[in-house]
This record gives sequence, C-alpha cells and structure tokens, in this order.
Amino acid sequence: MKVTISSMNGSEPLLTYQQSRDLDEKTMKLGWSSTQLMGQAALSSLYLLKRHRTFSRIIILCGPGNNGGDGLALAWHILSSAGQNGWGAGSSLTVVQTGAAKSQAAKFYEGLPGLLENLKVQQYHHMNADEFLLSLEQEKTFAADLRHGSDRWLIVDALLGSGQNRPLEGSFARLTSWMAEKRSQGAYLLALDVPTGLLEDRSYPETAHYYPDEVHSYGPHRLACMFDSELLKSNIHACPIGFAPDLNSPFRLVKRNQHRLIQFNRSLDSHKYSNGSAWLLGGSSGMEGAMILSARCFFASGGGILQALSPSEKSLFLDEPSIMQKESLGLDSRVGAITLGPGCSREDCQSFLAQLSEQRSESEKGPFLILDAGAAVESMHPSKREELHGRRTVLTPHPGEWSALGGSVIHDVESLQSAMDFTRDHIDSYVLYKGSTSILIDPFENRAYLFPWANASLAVAGTGDCLTGILMSALSRSSDMVSSVMASMELLHSSSEIRVHPRSSQIPALIQKALKRVNARAQDSTGEGNPELTVDGQSTGGPP
Repeated sequence: MKVTISSMNGSEPLLTYQQSRDLDEKTMKLGWSSTQLMGQAALSSLYLLKRHRTFSRIIILCGPGNNGGDGLALAWHILSSAGQNGWGAGSSLTVVQTGAAKSQAAKFYEGLPGLLENLKVQQYHHMNADEFLLSLEQEKTFAADLRHGSDRWLIVDALLGSGQNRPLEGSFARLTSWMAEKRSQGAYLLALDVPTGLLEDRSYPETAHYYPDEVHSYGPHRLACMFDSELLKSNIHACPIGFAPDLNSPFRLVKRNQHRLIQFNRSLDSHKYSNGSAWLLGGSSGMEGAMILSARCFFASGGGILQALSPSEKSLFLDEPSIMQKESLGLDSRVGAITLGPGCSREDCQSFLAQLSEQRSESEKGPFLILDAGAAVESMHPSKREELHGRRTVLTPHPGEWSALGGSVIHDVESLQSAMDFTRDHIDSYVLYKGSTSILIDPFENRAYLFPWANASLAVAGTGDCLTGILMSALSRSSDMVSSVMASMELLHSSSEIRVHPRSSQIPALIQKALKRVNARAQDSTGEGNPELTVDGQSTGGPP
C-alpha cells in the first residue's frame, strides 16, 4: 500500500489553498460526500474544544461557503453534545451567517438545529450578519466589555477558509475587527481551517484584522499559516478527518524531534577523521570572533578535526587551540565539509572563492560546501557559480543577504514559490534561508522544508555563525544534505532553550549540554547505547 502523506525525511505535507481544494475533490472521488467531510471536520474540532472547560457564550461566525458549513456543522455537534449533558451544556450559543448556505452540505447542517425539540443550551440564537452588527450598535449583549465580568466567550471564525483571495471588506471586515476587540478583552478566538484575512500573496500583518488563539486545519497543515511569527504563537492543529492519504506536496513541515541529534554522537571506536574533517575559511581582520564561534560549535557538536585559513594577522591558536591554522588550502579525500564566510570581508571572500575553484571537485564524493554570509553573495558571479554551486553546496543567507543574492524576502506562499523558482533557475544549490521561519529549499527535488520554530533566544548576533559550525560538523560525516540541515537546526534550537536569552558565546557549552541530555534520555528509555557521550574528546558523564 502506498502512503505518502505521513513522512519525508521526518517531515509532513503543507498544503496551499488550491491543494486543499484538490484534496477535497480527490477524497470525494473515493466515495466520501461533502456532508460527511464537513461533519468529520466539525467533530474533530469539538473533540479539541473538549480540552477547554465550557464557555458561557459561544458565537460562531459563518460565511456562505464550505468554511461556513464547517461552522454550522460545529454548531450542530455542540447542540448534540449539550443535549446529552456533555460539552456545551449550559452555554449560550449564537450562530451568525453572512449569507445563506450555498452548498448542499452546508444547507444540510444549516437546517439541523430546527429538528431539535429540547435544546440543553441556555439560549440558542440564529441571526444574519446585518442583524448581528446592528445589535453591536444598539444592544449590550455582544458589545459588553468582557473585562468587567466573569463570562468566558468562545468566538469561532468560519467565515472564508481556504477560499479567500482578496483583502477583507464589508461585513467580513467588521466581524473580524470585532473579534480582535473581543480578544483584547479576554475572549478566546478559534479559526476553522485558516484565519479569515490570511492570504497567500501578502504577509498576514498586511491583511490581518485579528490573531486567533487556536486554529483547526482539516487534514494536513496549511502552508499559509507558517510565515508569521505572531500567528505561529497560536495553537495550530492539523485534524485528521479521513482525507485520501496519497499526497506528496513539495512544501514540507519539519517538526521538532530530538531523535535527530543522535547524528552528532561519537562512537566508542571513532577517531578524529571519522568524527568529521573540515576546512573553515574566514576571519578577516577585526572579524575573527565569528570564525572562532563557528569553530567552537563544530567541536562542541562532535566534529573531529578542523583546519582553517584566515587572512588575519592574529593567531587563531590564541583563542581556540583545537584549530589547525594553515597558510594555504590543501584538500584531501578525508575532508567532508568546507565552510567559507564567517567573519569574512568581501575581498577575502573573493580570494577564497578563487582558491576553492581551483581545488574543489564537484562530484558525488567531493566535500560539501557551505557558503555563508558574504561568501554566498560573492559566489553568484557566473564563473564562480558554475564551478562551486551544485548538489553538494548550500548557501545560508539571512533575509538581507537573500535580497543581495537577487531573491525577494519570503513572507507568504507566493514569495516562497518565487524563491523556489529563483533557486532552481539562478542558484542551482541548496539554500537555507534563515528567518523566524527558516526554510531549506531543495531545487533538485523541487521541495521546501519549513522550520516554523520562532525562537527569541536566537535573536542575537552570532547565532548564524553557531549554526554554520554545527552544520559543518553534521555534513563532515554525512552523505545527505537534508537530514544534516534538519539535525543542525534541531541542535541549535535545543541548545538555545536550555538557558534564557543566551549569548552566542555560550552556545558551544549549551550544545554539549543538549547532546548530553538527549543521550542520557536515550539510555534511560532503551537501556542501550554508549555508556557516555563524548564531546571534544572528553566524557560528558552521566545524566545532568
């Protein structure tokens, strides 16, 4: 049986709005009806809502399409649950529709409440949007300030969903603005599928009227939800409702998984070359610190031997004796990775790139090449790009450097698709775009792996150099770019979370602590593995 929805390098599919609609159609061709899918979607939302204690007032705002139908189906399931003295019993439920239901499935759920004779909610109201908005102006029921009472309100956004394609106006704009006002007073906001106002061709802050507390996406997660750091603070759930499992989206969600960190373990019979041999080029005068930081993270994450070239007159040995400082570049078959860029001036980047062009062999067994910071920009010269880019090269720009490369800042679905096209047509290498949501673009398989792991602890100078050192360690003893990037991102984030607001100079020590903890937990759970994890040639001892 072929099932492709679940995993690809430990990732999950992310859907565009069109892919979401296509999945609906594909599933219905298998025999599911739209009414069944709508009911399943609403039921999955009810199960998630049962994690909350009952709200005193529940207001469901429904549009005329299928997203509104999901809201109508949720209203029915709440009424049904309340009728059995379950969740929702004792609540006041109001359903607001911006227009009559259009689809047969939505019409089905629109008419169900009228069949109930004994409602166990305190009050049940059904009104159109105009009546509701008028009530906000004339009555106190829905306009009351929640900060002056003990009421707990749940407001459900089922207005537009994946069908939206333009900025909000009219009643939709007024309703979502009211939601924002109520959230500021303490109401809990739930968006079904995606928040109303979330478009694929604009950043959410440009079009948003509110931020939800919770999002229920039906089936796989929606790609559009992955770009805004404030939106990512919401509890975003992917609710399985019976969709066809044969789906291979080019957009992939990478979830946290500390099991990836075993890639950095050293075996008991290892030696310095088997633990990873690498070259580090950078450290121009006055910027040596960036290079030292990358080197320390290389060793802290298990790297074995590091040779370095630096134009600085300052000896690197004074700051990091483990570095083998050289006067010229000399690559051999044991070298697994080369990094160029940390603390490197434009002129020095150009010089190093010329040396690399002469020595590096682009082959299936040649060393991986990491082009960081200014080196990534300088490598875009046609002659250098042809010689140095390819399947074993990764560029690691932040948004400013990405713009200097010629790309557009990635902040929505459309700009991501443009970035993938630009990478394929003009870069021909992997790109690790470093932002609040970092993205690995694989132009060879036409995939984008998203890491929506917004982390304020990494918003400090030098963390990019730390990631470069970790990635150099991973690639120096690996044959796979994608899994190495995933492991490196996991280790950087795990390390930064050990301490509140760590300085980048503290990251190497935190890397060792993170690896030690993971190894200790693995031993506790399996009773197997190395008795001790060694880092920098020394045992880290037992559990912390």
